[in-house]
Amino acid sequence: MKVASFALMDLNTGSGRYALGLANSLSKSVEVKLFTSKRNLKYIGKVNNNLKVDFTKFFRPMGSLGKKWLGFRNPINFLSLILLIKKIRDYNPDIIHIQNGYEWLFFGYPFLNKYPIVTTLHDPIPHTGANTWLQ
Repeated sequence: MKVASFALMDLNTGSGRYALGLANSLSKSVEVKLFTSKRNLKYIGKVNNNLKVDFTKFFRPMGSLGKKWLGFRNPINFLSLILLIKKIRDYNPDIIHIQNGYEWLFFGYPFLNKYPIVTTLHDPIPHTGANTWLQ
């Protein structure tokens, strides 16, 4: 079995440590490729030998404004989304696991509909101040 796992947050956060721990553990029994941001290269020492990692540069076309605009991690970031879809299709997993929901990924789902997708939500109810109308 081949698993594509997304952990696009910083791998030193609570959700990031969970995602990396899950991917490391799963890679002991199945083939796992973790798709994460290039900014997580600094955590390469926490990746076990069985886990394949794809460190991708995700663009922020609106800079720091784009980071928080309407709660999107990377708003209107279709270039990154197209790149990610291509990488997943090239990997051709049996299942996709997404750690936390990323609103902009929903635009990619129609192009990944041949794969079962499982999402783990760390906080299904947003923290105070993190609530947006889109979430």
